[in-house]
Amino acid sequence: IHAFLRYRRLAGQRQALVAAHNPDRSLLCLLTEQMRDCGEPLQQHRRRLVRRLAAHAARAYREISGGSETLELTYNAGPWHVDVEAELSAGRTLMGLQRDSLRFLIGKHDARHHASEGQLRSAAIAIRAAEIAVLRGAGQQSPVVLVDDVFGELDPARRAALARLIPPGAQLIATVADGRWIPETLVNAHLIQLPLARDK
Repeated sequence: IHAFLRYRRLAGQRQALVAAHNPDRSLLCLLTEQMRDCGEPLQQHRRRLVRRLAAHAARAYREISGGSETLELTYNAGPWHVDVEAELSAGRTLMGLQRDSLRFLIGKHDARHHASEGQLRSAAIAIRAAEIAVLRGAGQQSPVVLVDDVFGELDPARRAALARLIPPGAQLIATVADGRWIPETLVNAHLIQLPLARDK
């Protein structure tokens, strides 16, 4: 946390210089080096974390899709060596952690351009399941799982798969518009029915 907060402070100072008219080049160079020294270890940490998330997410996605599709998650680290003149011309930082990105591949295709709505929902659920698995693996208690009207957006097989991904002992708070969408594995859950809103 301390390293990240220091990085943010350095990034803010450097961005102010990049956006300024006729900035101090020597100070800009110094801040660039300090950002790199502080940011590279953070990128290594992010890379290790994404590898763990990716492994869990791939297993979860196979479960949700019935083994018919695959999900790959890759981490692309932002660059540290950029054209300073391009930054000054753009007035914004083009290097560092803020340029990091994640890429999602479903069946070897970029999910941003080729995935259906159902596939995107399934990928989002798989990532959430991976987050839960990583937290539990770190020795923490199972988190509270919030599922807001997701069951209604999935077919019965995917609903059941999602329910199986909820770890034992975890607290699940889910909303559904139709009780028939609740998977059979959750029939013993405590249900609270809310009255329909009426127009005055």
